[in-house]
Amino acid sequence: MGRGSLGITLDALRPINEYSRSVYRRLAEEGNDFEYSEEPYYKLTSNIEGAIKEARRDPLDPRFDVVEFMGRQALAFYDTAKLSTDLLVNRLLREIGGKARVIKGFVWDVGDGEVYLGNGDVLRGDAVIVTAGY
Repeated sequence: MGRGSLGITLDALRPINEYSRSVYRRLAEEGNDFEYSEEPYYKLTSNIEGAIKEARRDPLDPRFDVVEFMGRQALAFYDTAKLSTDLLVNRLLREIGGKARVIKGFVWDVGDGEVYLGNGDVLRGDAVIVTAGY
């Protein structure tokens, strides 16, 4: 892959992903009150060959196998995890003693202690946590 902006973005996402998962694992070991689990993500499709080609082209290079799921061929993607984001946010708010605000919105950019929202607002704070997922 070239060093275009996609390559730079993926280089940044990989360590963020691994670090996040390690934090989620640690928190779940202390008390899994946010429904964290690591299990495969299954993709059912009517075109398994097309899905395989698409997965092989994915720049994140996901680990996967073709498996039977619910009586059909599917792709099983590994290195995936799931959790309840609402329950996780509640847990984090309890742990930091309510010294935070939860704001859902489109983040345009993040600076040093600042978050630039899509609506033009700028949020400032001692620390910034930005979450995302699919």
